[in-house]
Amino acid sequence: MLLALNGCAGSKNDAFHQKKNDSQSVSNAVQNAKTLEDKILISKFSDISTLLNATDFSGNIIIAHGEKAVFKDFFGYYNRAKSLKYNEQTVFDIGSLTKQFVATAIMKLVEEGVVSESDRLSRFFDSVPNDKQEITVFHLLTHSSGFATNFEDKSVYGLMPHEELHLKAFQTKLAFIPGERYQYSNVGYSLLARIIEKVSDENWENYIRANLLLPTQMYQTGYRLPKYNENNIAINYGADQNLLQRLFNIEAQSKSVGHSLEHELISPGERWYEGAGAFLSTQNDMFHWYVSIRNEALLKKSSWTQIFTPHVAQNESSSSHYGFGWVITTKNNERLFTHNGSNGYSFAEFNYFPESDVFVFVSTNDIDNYPDKIMERIYRFAIESVEE
Repeated sequence: MLLALNGCAGSKNDAFHQKKNDSQSVSNAVQNAKTLEDKILISKFSDISTLLNATDFSGNIIIAHGEKAVFKDFFGYYNRAKSLKYNEQTVFDIGSLTKQFVATAIMKLVEEGVVSESDRLSRFFDSVPNDKQEITVFHLLTHSSGFATNFEDKSVYGLMPHEELHLKAFQTKLAFIPGERYQYSNVGYSLLARIIEKVSDENWENYIRANLLLPTQMYQTGYRLPKYNENNIAINYGADQNLLQRLFNIEAQSKSVGHSLEHELISPGERWYEGAGAFLSTQNDMFHWYVSIRNEALLKKSSWTQIFTPHVAQNESSSSHYGFGWVITTKNNERLFTHNGSNGYSFAEFNYFPESDVFVFVSTNDIDNYPDKIMERIYRFAIESVEE
């Protein structure tokens, strides 16, 4: 579910991977804990800091049980050149997690009676080609429209006026008959953002901010509207090989590729991927979002049920399904609502286990050094710890 994935494994740069004193971090957390239960949980989760501090991971992680954050920590540098370490103010790219907000906004509009899941494209756009006449809002929400994943001739940050997006999409060939099967489509979610604009008469981000983000106290989540302090935005890092390195299989060094809003500073303008991605956020904001989802706030219960219904199978074994902006699957024998996002360098993943009432969120600005095996252990440990 990545917007793009073009980073290659790189070598470690020891100058930017100093390990912090994790025992001191845990000691401070235990002292600040208000109850004996909290102290026990924090002590259990101290192993997480130990594991991650032994790697080159840079980013953050938060684990919650119910509405209580039982563990949260920050690792490494979000800006190596300035020696700035990850903290609560760090703003990072959440990539395709943006789709959760677009899907929720669509359901808000459904509740308002201005959109229906069964509405066809022709209700919102003129000159819909014959092969796309049967595509509905439901198909866009569930990645079953047949639209391509991306535009072949556009980069992730490629400029495109919003009023031209549907014309570009209509020129592409569908991969299958609408509703036939699943194919992840950033193009489809960008069209959903344009639908939000057409029926609300507002910019898509404006609508989401007013109706979802501000009521949830998510003041540092968005694209253009939050007016971020640039010094707080995480720099993304990657180890892309040049032609010579690829030719002779030489390992590339990890280096800065800039932060996730530099494209807008260099070349302002509307982009095709808005709605499929674009949002940045903070650890605290993502916790607020989780609490809203857990409490079924903002929408009616029936709308949340639709969002988390496993509508379309993602694979032949039907072990994983797509809802509306979410993947519904199982992990460690637990039902899981999840999604991740990436621009090819950053990575963020949201996981909620509803039966155990456990939330795990993690993000990094260096996907090449993302410790997959340790994260899998953390998911298991998080569930086991709260069940004891």
